[in-house]
Amino acid sequence: MMTVNEFIIKALQIPYKKWGSDWNGVDCYGLVRLFYREVHGIELPDIRTYRWWESWERVKEPQTGDVLFINLEEPHIALYAGNNRILHALKKYGIRLDRYNANWQKLTKSIWRLKK
Repeated sequence: MMTVNEFIIKALQIPYKKWGSDWNGVDCYGLVRLFYREVHGIELPDIRTYRWWESWERVKEPQTGDVLFINLEEPHIALYAGNNRILHALKKYGIRLDRYNANWQKLTKSIWRLKK
């Protein structure tokens, strides 16, 4: 298992790859799947074949590992990485670690946490 910070450092080197969910490339949901696999030992199902919301609960304030649904030009999710940071995969920019500033907060539609 990796720590969150170890995962972030390694993830920033991954290329963007549509439908990818491993160290060879990820999209935004693939990044979430890889995070849960490597940091928590949980294998999340493919979002295309699974009703993901049944395993998640909506919350108001993010904690490390929560998923943020963000209003961009196309559907987008990001991982809350703690310390007011988000980790996400963007087609145009690749894997990014950004401050969860007022702009990102304004674009956040909802926050979800994996049920225990």
